Amino acid sequence: MLFTDPIFLFYFLPGTLLTMRLLTHNSVGRAFPGAARIAVFLLTCFFYGFREPWWLIPFLLCIVFDFFWASRIHSEQRPEWRRFWLVMSVSQNLFLLGIFKYRAFFLDNLAALGWAPSLPGVLIEMKPLALPAGISFYTFESLSFVIDVYRREIAPPRSASEFFGFIGMFPRFIAGPIVRYRDMVAQFARFRGMQIEAGIFLFIYGLFIKIVFGDNFEVFTQYAFGRETVTFWSAWVGAASYTFHIYFDFSGYSLMAIGLGRALGFQFPTNFNRPYLAVSAQDFWRRWHISLSSWLRDYLYVSLGGNRKGKLRTYINLFLTMLLGGLWHGAAWHFALWGAFHGAWLAFERRFPFRAHLSSRVNWALTFGIVVVGWVLFRAESVTECGQVLRAMLWPTQFGFNPEGLVTHPISAAACALGLAHCFWFERRYEALVIEKMVTVTAARVWTALAMLGSALVLGFSERTIPFIYFQF
Repeated sequence: MLFTDPIFLFYFLPGTLLTMRLLTHNSVGRAFPGAARIAVFLLTCFFYGFREPWWLIPFLLCIVFDFFWASRIHSEQRPEWRRFWLVMSVSQNLFLLGIFKYRAFFLDNLAALGWAPSLPGVLIEMKPLALPAGISFYTFESLSFVIDVYRREIAPPRSASEFFGFIGMFPRFIAGPIVRYRDMVAQFARFRGMQIEAGIFLFIYGLFIKIVFGDNFEVFTQYAFGRETVTFWSAWVGAASYTFHIYFDFSGYSLMAIGLGRALGFQFPTNFNRPYLAVSAQDFWRRWHISLSSWLRDYLYVSLGGNRKGKLRTYINLFLTMLLGGLWHGAAWHFALWGAFHGAWLAFERRFPFRAHLSSRVNWALTFGIVVVGWVLFRAESVTECGQVLRAMLWPTQFGFNPEGLVTHPISAAACALGLAHCFWFERRYEALVIEKMVTVTAARVWTALAMLGSALVLGFSERTIPFIYFQF
């Protein structure tokens, strides 16, 4: 079920808010009620399994076993057994990701090397498995819970329903933000009450960003991708369009999730902080998909040794962290290249801190240009298409450009122009809504929300529906 589905907007969401309001009535300042935790979990199962009920199987296996591993780790005093239970959790989650996400990629590459016939026939003949939506997100959240218990930073709850209520929270379930148990346990212990008006305002704002800005930028990405020939100008127009498409699509979803969480009474961390104003690689990853980048830093980069083992090892750790982060996004070589590209960029900037001698505007232009080039690796369907588009952008032989799309899609062109203005100028006015956690619903914001909702519904229901990009991860 998508946040943009009429079933979600007009049936599931109102029913959920009413249910939670009845269950949490008079609970402000006290612990989040157990009945409400169970209700959230059951509603999430319905939300997640509405169209594909079998998706619940790997999800339930993941969280049930991880709660068991965490409980064993917490009660065990012998270091070797604590490490054993941690390895079991890591292996279990990697196994789930491997079976559903990386199996075909692994076998295809073995076949390309001529090694596939030596594998057991059952592995070769198995049909490709459909990827359960959000499996990369809930496995990361569940795994971080187990690792934090292993590090003795948290203790597992006595009741499994508390852990299930944390993992099974539909607003952020499929595409984040990636939330950690230690950040939520205090909110469960002292429930602040539902903030329906403020939460719905943020949800509508995110819906508007996704449909009005994100979906209309997608119209012009076709200039660069899925074509037999690509010229210099069409490559740059298409790559730049995808740059803003993925930003508005994912930041819109994140804002919708944060808004829904607030409507239920919970504060989720912000996931974006105006990333296209970044002036360096490190600055960009502090602003883009913040919950993922912080997860990779705390659980992968630090585990590899971070910057504690010398400069060379630091550069290698940065590169490996981003390479694996790229593969987390998808089982394809172009995702690996995207991660390696960012890892090399981070390591290069740390090794050669030349940016300190450049102006902020030059640093911004360099950073933004590198980000756009990187998104080509992310968006292309294959390494071959990556090479085709990048050659057209950086070593052009043709410069023609057909502006027909600007004429045939005037509404999309106008929406993109507004999106650019929003990204670089107007967005700062809304930072307080999420980053500073201050939302006051005034009459002006009510009318603004109604206008945004109306325009989003008109465009969303009159045009083709474009799924959220990060739902495929």
